[in-house]
Parts: sequence; structure tokens; C-alpha cells
Amino acid sequence: ESAVRVTHAYEDGRRLALDVMSAEGLRGEIQEVRATPEGFNIRVTVPGTVHEMRYGRAAGEVHLKTSVAGFMGMLNRLHHAAGLWHEYLPLKLWGVLVAIVSLGVLGMGATGVWMWWLRHQDRTLGIILLAANLLFTLVVLAVLRSAGP
Repeated sequence: ESAVRVTHAYEDGRRLALDVMSAEGLRGEIQEVRATPEGFNIRVTVPGTVHEMRYGRAAGEVHLKTSVAGFMGMLNRLHHAAGLWHEYLPLKLWGVLVAIVSLGVLGMGATGVWMWWLRHQDRTLGIILLAANLLFTLVVLAVLRSAGP
């Protein structure tokens, strides 16, 4: 935890976050900017690390608290970083990589089914295995959804 002095009163929380990040050498994506009567509460994240900023206009400083979750925390946050539209470039690249791998897996599955379908002698066994796999998947999804948090 640390305190960062700011030179003037900020009316824009995003600008404040960018200035503090630049001054302190922080990187990440601005996740939340919430206005409070005293100033702003800002949350900046990098997978595995969270920077929380509390700005008070009267004091003219930002209280900066950094929490590091380690390797497992980073993997957890990467798992939850959905989409391609992130401000933080490494998260954008991660999203593109996940999309490419996902398309590759889907393509392998589709071409595998197509090649299996072309082999007439294996169709009966293949249909039985595909049906069993579909049934198993639906049961697992139903159990996961019904378990709840």
C-alpha cells in the first residue's frame, strides 16, 4: 500500500487512473471507475494482480493498494478474461490466441466427423460412440448447472 500525491483536482476518474499508472509504472486494464462524494474508487487489473485506487479530492492524494494473487490467481483471471475487446494489449492477444485455438479444435472435430462419415464400414460403431458422448456431455452439464454455487 502507498499514497500518491496528485497535482490537481481530477473530475475524470479514467484520466486520474492513467496519470497514476504512468507515474507509478503500473500496467493493466481499468476495470472500474466509480465516483464517490469524496473522489473516485478505481480498479485496475492484470491477470493475477489488482491495483485499487481511492482518490480523495480534499487530501489531494490517491491511496494505492496492490494485491498479487500469484501464478494460480493469474491462471484464474485468464480463464475469466472473456472477449477480444480489452484495453490491455496482452489480454487482447490472449483473446485472439484462445479464438484461434478454439477454431482449430472445432475444425479438427468437424473434419474428423466428415472423414468418419466417408468410411461406411465404421458408421454404426461411430454413431453409438457419438450418441454415448452426447448423452454423457448433457448429463455432466445438467449436474453442473443444478449444483449451483
